[in-house]
Amino acid sequence: MRFLHIRLLMLGLCAASAVARPSIAAGPRHYRLTEGSSITVVCADCREPAAPQPLAGGFDVTPLPLSAGSEVGAMTGLELNSVDFAVVGRGFVQRIGPDRQAMVLEATVNGEDVVLTSGRRQPAHGPDITIVLTSARTGAAPYVVVLTAVPDDAELPDADADGVEDEHDICPTLANADQHDEDGDRVGDACDQCAGSDETLVNAHGCSVAQLCPCDAPTPTTSWADQAEYLRCVARATRVLRREGQISRGESLGILRRALRSGCGRTVVALL
Repeated sequence: MRFLHIRLLMLGLCAASAVARPSIAAGPRHYRLTEGSSITVVCADCREPAAPQPLAGGFDVTPLPLSAGSEVGAMTGLELNSVDFAVVGRGFVQRIGPDRQAMVLEATVNGEDVVLTSGRRQPAHGPDITIVLTSARTGAAPYVVVLTAVPDDAELPDADADGVEDEHDICPTLANADQHDEDGDRVGDACDQCAGSDETLVNAHGCSVAQLCPCDAPTPTTSWADQAEYLRCVARATRVLRREGQISRGESLGILRRALRSGCGRTVVALL
């Protein structure tokens, strides 16, 4: 009861301020995280900002029998995981009016007690949940958590209608029901523009930096004008990887530094 009382006060759950709408189901409903969910450590003293880590997992939402007009769900069984973090806990989600929502979670992150809140009310769209939560900056490691979740009984988008949901489709724009991936770079053969890659760090078209910017020459019939031209090519390739969220700024700079030390693109003059 103490947990319920404190969390309701934190959310400002007042029956008079909420308008009923059919967004929280009448019974318990399981939600699963989809692409876009992440956890980030906020570090003011770090030289490079931490990269968001994708989150997987889910939670249950059960409507609470509150006064008519308010719509609040208890979140239980919350279990989320990324490469470095495990998040477990419980909390509340409130739908406010036709298109606003708020949330608070009492959780542990790698065993550390953390309260995550949405702060001001955020946009809401139907039964799906997309919300940004933050913890207090007074904690040992403040966090930003992005939850993008859909009910288990919801149909996920399948843009190419091949029977594989976009979230899991390794070629979401072209039908490839067999999900064949000859070079194992997680880009399906149907949309892989650089087949034969021996790397897993590739862009959305399946091309690695080395394939886009070969050390010896840009094409079999041309050569690099100088090292600067080669480095510009590498810079363009890493910008694409950053826009796609595959590498951080620090990792991008690391690739550029290695390219500079490689000597690729330099013109060698033979002395006779």
